[in-house]
Amino acid sequence: MEMIKASSTVNGKKNKFIKGEWKLYEAGTYTGTFTNDKPIGKGTFKFENGIIQNGEYKVIKETKEGEEEAPADDEEEKVDPTWEGEPIYKTVK
Repeated sequence: MEMIKASSTVNGKKNKFIKGEWKLYEAGTYTGTFTNDKPIGKGTFKFENGIIQNGEYKVIKETKEGEEEAPADDEEEKVDPTWEGEPIYKTVK
């Protein structure tokens, strides 16, 4: 699967990659969705050694009290998504 490029503008924001496979140099791939050239939402890492991890990239903003909350839409592109992975498993080759 290759990256799918979007040439549309939504709410004044241009999205470049919307879904596809992100190749990690000599490591493996990440397959999922993207916003503002950053992975966001559910996806899967598949590494060359056979390890697979499903999870989700989430945008989380820390508050002054150390609690987490989702940022406002205009702040979202300034914050890097955080990976929250499920347990890792290895495929049998």
